[in-house]
Amino acid sequence: IEHVDNVDDNDFNSYMDLLNIWLYDKLNQQYPKMNLELLKSTRFEPHKSIDDEMNTNRGFTHALRFAPLEHLLDVIEENYIKMFLEDVIKFCEILLATITARQRLHTTIKANYPNLTTISLLNWAGIGGVQYVPVGDEQDQVDNKQQYEQLTNSDNIYQQQNITSNLYSIQDINTINAELARKLQTNDSAFSLGVNEQEMFYLRLGMVRKNDDLDILLKKIQNAGQETEQSLKYVEKSHDFQNASKKKSDLDLHIQDPDKIPTYRDKIRTTHTQKAL
Repeated sequence: IEHVDNVDDNDFNSYMDLLNIWLYDKLNQQYPKMNLELLKSTRFEPHKSIDDEMNTNRGFTHALRFAPLEHLLDVIEENYIKMFLEDVIKFCEILLATITARQRLHTTIKANYPNLTTISLLNWAGIGGVQYVPVGDEQDQVDNKQQYEQLTNSDNIYQQQNITSNLYSIQDINTINAELARKLQTNDSAFSLGVNEQEMFYLRLGMVRKNDDLDILLKKIQNAGQETEQSLKYVEKSHDFQNASKKKSDLDLHIQDPDKIPTYRDKIRTTHTQKAL
């Protein structure tokens, strides 16, 4: 499998196990007459020790078992078996594309998508987690992404507060990513909203059918995220403009008559009170 050779991933075997369980669930739901079994077995992994001696690790894994002479209790038509075999091939292609996309995710984002950062996920059979991070100029993009990667992987609340005080707030990031999930889920089931231990929102990417689907998904996140970020900035600027206009009006009143501001506000308060009555 491309991008999977020499993988340095301690959770890779657990991830493969999740894919086997997913494959069993899909086939068992669609083809109950095949009476597939999900077995929990022992996996033997040879590896070299520090002194170059070959040792073997044992790990538990799941496997699919299909024994026609034992399991085919019902009369099954030839077309049913043909469809089953075709779907086995189709699902395996999905698994291979998803594995490749998962291994490419971090390097692809780092090279081509300055607004995105990866989120490590456990017990997730899809590609992985992605978070949209608002950034400024080119240097800010590098600095902010590095700091946010520290933030999303940090358990230190004081470090989190220090980082977010200099960048966008967690609330801003959560607002953008929640809106992203809402937009993208409408037309594509590959997206879902997740939240990590630091209570930060991110997007979970599901499975893909083709190797180039990863770039398609990331471009959707990048483009939709930038649109959402611009909308958020517009709302904030409008709010700031309204506050500035109010302060200017108060200042003009103060210049004309320093005692007029409280009188003016009291008049408004009195008017609202009379209307309420």
